[in-house]
Amino acid sequence: MQLTVKIEEDRSGWDKFAGTLEEIGKKSIHAGIQADEDAELVMIAGVQEFGADIRVTPKMRGFFHYAFGINLKHETTFISIPSRPFIRQTFDKREAELLELGFDLAGLIIDGVLTVDQALGNWGDKLISLIRSEVAEGDNFKPNAPLTKTVKGAGKHPLQDSGRLMNALKAVIVSK
Repeated sequence: MQLTVKIEEDRSGWDKFAGTLEEIGKKSIHAGIQADEDAELVMIAGVQEFGADIRVTPKMRGFFHYAFGINLKHETTFISIPSRPFIRQTFDKREAELLELGFDLAGLIIDGVLTVDQALGNWGDKLISLIRSEVAEGDNFKPNAPLTKTVKGAGKHPLQDSGRLMNALKAVIVSK
């Protein structure tokens, strides 16, 4: 009696997995205020995230006087806005949670439950939700200056006013 063995290679699963890895490598998530938003809002987000020193001009003095009844002292040459890194701080504080979610979503991609875009969308939505929660707590940022309290009201936390900035946060999938 002669025994014959025939080995066939089935690479279909591997090829699909390799293709999925390649697709993941070509995409990223951009979370925050997107460039297609109102330019003023993009600027506000950047100033809040990184801080800024704004030179006081005669026109600015006039604006504060007529709009708010505030007379800026003549020796005031800059208004300093401290960095309130609402995006970076959230990511740093929640990095382990976001990493775990990423691994869970990767497993769902491999199992064929989610597409790459669906998984990235879920991850981005979670990050935006965490950023909004971080801002809502309001106690992790440098307090508002007396001038800011006068302009927007004493009871407002940093980064909280009209809600326009938080409502404009979104995560988009970008092809590299």
